Amino acid sequence: MAMIPQISIFDNTEVYDNLGDLERVKLILDNIPDDKILEAIRKDKDVKGRKGIALEALMNIYWARKILQHRTMAQMLRELKRNSQLRKVCGLQNDEIPSKYVMTRFMKKLKKHRKELKEIFYTQRDELSKIKEDFGTNTGVDGKYIDSYAKQENKNKKSDGRRDTDAKYGIKEKYYKDNKGNEKVKKETHYGYRLHLMADVDYELPIDYEIETANVSEGKTYRKMLDKKENEEILKKTETATADKGYDDSKTLEKLERMGIKPIIDKRKMVKEEKEIKRTVYYDDLGHVYCYCPYTATKREMAFDGYDKTRDTLSYKCPAKAYGIECKGCAECPVKTKVRIKRSINPRVFTEVARSSYKWKKMYNKRVALERINSRLDNGYEFENHTIRGKAKMEVEVHIAMSVMMTISLVNAKLGRDEKMRSLVNCA
Repeated sequence: MAMIPQISIFDNTEVYDNLGDLERVKLILDNIPDDKILEAIRKDKDVKGRKGIALEALMNIYWARKILQHRTMAQMLRELKRNSQLRKVCGLQNDEIPSKYVMTRFMKKLKKHRKELKEIFYTQRDELSKIKEDFGTNTGVDGKYIDSYAKQENKNKKSDGRRDTDAKYGIKEKYYKDNKGNEKVKKETHYGYRLHLMADVDYELPIDYEIETANVSEGKTYRKMLDKKENEEILKKTETATADKGYDDSKTLEKLERMGIKPIIDKRKMVKEEKEIKRTVYYDDLGHVYCYCPYTATKREMAFDGYDKTRDTLSYKCPAKAYGIECKGCAECPVKTKVRIKRSINPRVFTEVARSSYKWKKMYNKRVALERINSRLDNGYEFENHTIRGKAKMEVEVHIAMSVMMTISLVNAKLGRDEKMRSLVNCA
């Protein structure tokens, strides 16, 4: 028969020994600067003279819920009931646990002070930028749909907390190639919101973000982030900006270049026909430059040979000279060695970093960092399986998640533990 030792009722829970998984909670609560938002909440008329659980403890419960990856507040409150150490870490006195109603009222106050909540993220990010001087050098941007907990639009527009009156429909376009190599578009419909994320692709950490309804365009929101005063300093040291085809528009490209940022943005193929540059030299809508042998009409891609900043031109070398290929029409070809192409011919096609170069492909591949951050939000911070209705609550939840992510990174950067800067589970 298995012998089960009896649990001692005299166990000393006042001492923070063997915290284990709660070490992560304590790490965040000790280092997150939430004084300003608590001060702002205290100034509300309905908070003055309030008795009961301290505001600090209620705020700590929201931080702890996100760190411990509880999907709902009900799950978090059940955890508090059975875990005395967690209650002490969150600052609850005399084992008093708030009701779900109290937490719902506190969420309403957080909705009113979303600006102060997001300032926590900016504070931690700016401090990290001082420690890691290269933070923000290579950036990327991406849009991620977060569907509302409501399945569809409700005809009843009265806002009472039981329905989502803010969510909109959005269409996601996925580009792929069929068996014949033709580019196709697959469309997905989403009802809810979209997280627009700008991040450092080397550190895989967010720089800024915006929550909009699903119908708001990516390019418009990205340009809004580029103009924000909070991002002014960090964008001064930004060298590259990586994005997918959703951000391929002339306004975004021109804005980035005016700011001295090299755009590494994939291009939609809008024109099938090749355009002539010289008698035997043509280019396509994706920035590939080809030459045709005047004797055999053989088509070959020309070798990228660099960017001339003074002339604002891209150089492409004859493939016969670059690769030692035999070309029967060399004597008749007007291109003896290389051709220079002015970017003014088509700035959207001919970017400073040539689209056909290895450097462009290498830099564009860094965009996978955005996918990893989105994966962390989905799986680690429970945005793939949430119960959120309404834009205000969605913003609060995202602000909390981003602030936790940035605080973990900052604390580990200070301690020299770079390998744990992106970790949620093993961050302490």
